[in-house]
Amino acid sequence: MSFTRTSPGSIPTPAICFLLPGKKGEGAPGRPFKMCSGSVPNRAAPCAKAARFTSTNSIWNSAGSAIRPIPRRSRCFLSITSVAGNMPGRSKNMQPVIEVQNLSKNFTIRYREDWRVYTYSKQAVRNVSFSVFPGEILAIVGESGSGKTTLGKMMVNLVRPSSGQILLNGQPVQRLSQRRFQPLRHLIQMVFQNPYASLNPMMTVREHLEEALRLADVTDPHAIEQEIQQLTQLVKLSPQVLTEYPDQLSGGECRRVNLARILARRPRILILDEPVASLDFAIKQIIVDLLLELHQKLGLTYIWISHDLEIVQAVAHRILVMFDGEILEEIPRDGSRRDGCGHPYTEILFTAAHRLHTWEQEDFSTLGAVLPQPTAGTTMASRERGCRFRSFCQRYRTIGRPKLCRETPPRFKTVSQNHLVRCHFPWIENPEVTPK
Repeated sequence: MSFTRTSPGSIPTPAICFLLPGKKGEGAPGRPFKMCSGSVPNRAAPCAKAARFTSTNSIWNSAGSAIRPIPRRSRCFLSITSVAGNMPGRSKNMQPVIEVQNLSKNFTIRYREDWRVYTYSKQAVRNVSFSVFPGEILAIVGESGSGKTTLGKMMVNLVRPSSGQILLNGQPVQRLSQRRFQPLRHLIQMVFQNPYASLNPMMTVREHLEEALRLADVTDPHAIEQEIQQLTQLVKLSPQVLTEYPDQLSGGECRRVNLARILARRPRILILDEPVASLDFAIKQIIVDLLLELHQKLGLTYIWISHDLEIVQAVAHRILVMFDGEILEEIPRDGSRRDGCGHPYTEILFTAAHRLHTWEQEDFSTLGAVLPQPTAGTTMASRERGCRFRSFCQRYRTIGRPKLCRETPPRFKTVSQNHLVRCHFPWIENPEVTPK
């Protein structure tokens, strides 16, 4: 059974209508079928328009014109039509809006065993450095626990870094208290992964927006009402949502409410922590298109933290790959293909994503072959020396476990413009690259 989804422009409410195809061999449109998931509330009204399924595997609008074809093998994956433009032009005098220099964070963890209390230090972020320029979309990817969210929280002064420097418009902010950072907080905001945890369950959507506007020094009741109308139109929220509570909202609506609250402060930089996590494909497409529309309309700068490599490759200008608190590679969007990856960990990530995107039934038996397995006998003490990824690195084993990888931490090497890799042997065929 095949399903198609409606186009984002034809969904005035959160309800999603799917179509069951007609009889085999017929090109007539199928019958509509309303499907409600965890992201679509049961109370939603039916869609005003519905897509039409034909035997040519294309999506059609109500006027009968083709919107976009969907390949048979990738029909269950998101198809992003609005991607970010080219890398914003940089002049020699352009300054980064935010700059991170050698940033590190250590957490002290205590645990009890045999009536004794033990402590140990966990380094979540290790000497991370990068810059973000106005109008840019910078993506940060990596496995769970690699330090992406901790890095984002340090940039908005929710977590105090252990060492390093954060420059916001050239001003160091890493040691500012919450009170002293408050005048700068409107410049940079963070959209958290769990939208429900960011909302007060005892307040309506209108009360959330009113509170955000008062924090932005908007106190006139008439001005507040006008701002609320503009914010709801900006994030494409229905006016009926204003009287509802967070537990009455779908996941997509909660994310748009959080966006409206943040945009009330008129920020210049948004840190998006998994902005489309736990959403179905149709709602995911709507949220991504909305974020890209806001990026173009308001001139925002995004730091996009995500596990979804398909979305990241479509929207980001640059991609940072993190592993165990370190940045292993910085690649431009055009170099995010598997053949453009210099670090073996990046190659593993994009190879796995490529196989999932083009899966066939026989491919599941070989998918586990690309996942790294640790080398036997590797200890935490030995990982502190040399390359931290070497115990998972197939390339390290293939070339004979060189002493360089075991004892010398790799430095960044410049492969091309906006392409840096932290590896002693980024390409075995041509390891001659310029050290940074």
